[in-house]
Amino acid sequence: MTAEEIKEIADNFAAAAKRAVAAGYDGVGTRGARHYLPSKFPTPHDNHRTDQYGGALENRARFLRGTVRAVRGAVGGGFPVRVKINVEDFMADPPTFEDSIKVCRKLAEPGVDAVEVPAGWFNVQSDPDADMAEIYEEFHKKGP
Repeated sequence: MTAEEIKEIADNFAAAAKRAVAAGYDGVGTRGARHYLPSKFPTPHDNHRTDQYGGALENRARFLRGTVRAVRGAVGGGFPVRVKINVEDFMADPPTFEDSIKVCRKLAEPGVDAVEVPAGWFNVQSDPDADMAEIYEEFHKKGP
């Protein structure tokens, strides 16, 4: 995916948000979790890019920040913008809990109003031997 295609995707999110405003919705959200495209950029497991969208956390957060910036520009201030982003993927080479919190904080600058922070249970549920209670407890030990 080229940088131009990434910008086009952000523009498409913005156009969709503008349609939501026109349709009378009370707010908009971007799904940056659960294996949707925006979730692929922050995680080193999926993001092997060597350009401005890969490598350091600042770069890996660029897609989400740019998307939020485009959406905020389309809907203006005062219209709620939310992002859903995993804070733990429970997979090999996941974004760390601390990195996920940093990404959430970076989303404030372009204008996100709320962040929904689920954990990436999708991969864990596919393992029939996974002890969900143990994983849940470990996650909550880390704290917000």
